[in-house]
Amino acid sequence: MTIEVAKKLTERLEQNMDDFMSDILTYDKKTIISMLPSISEMNTAYELIAAADFEDETAEYLLQFKNPIEIVADEFVAENDYADGYDFLDFIYDFVQDENDENLDVYPLVSELDTDTTAICEAFGLDMESLDKLLDTITEIIELLVVYYGACPKE
Repeated sequence: MTIEVAKKLTERLEQNMDDFMSDILTYDKKTIISMLPSISEMNTAYELIAAADFEDETAEYLLQFKNPIEIVADEFVAENDYADGYDFLDFIYDFVQDENDENLDVYPLVSELDTDTTAICEAFGLDMESLDKLLDTITEIIELLVVYYGACPKE
């Protein structure tokens, strides 16, 4: 895998795990204890993906999903394929080659805006909350302009 693709995948994995762990910390102790199997699956999936040496095409396929760790946790670890000795790379290649591409319907994809939000925040020195407020304001302005000028701006 090229350095650029590896960096993107690593950043996505780290963000996914950070989000997952932050979410867990919002729950009470009993809920967290009941989530231990899911936490273990997510950690195992993270470690498997992070250690794998994918081809660029495979890594890019995983990068089109918002949370590649969740996919591996659900489809590989939770299905006991991991415990049964099924090779992780074989699983990933089968998953990528899935003719029906059901994966695209089941797991959320990254939108173009999602892929650029980190860069936007860094470029303008904003945090995500400020960026969301800014985008809401821009949307409101556009809606007002559409009402004022009609559906299409006059040339």
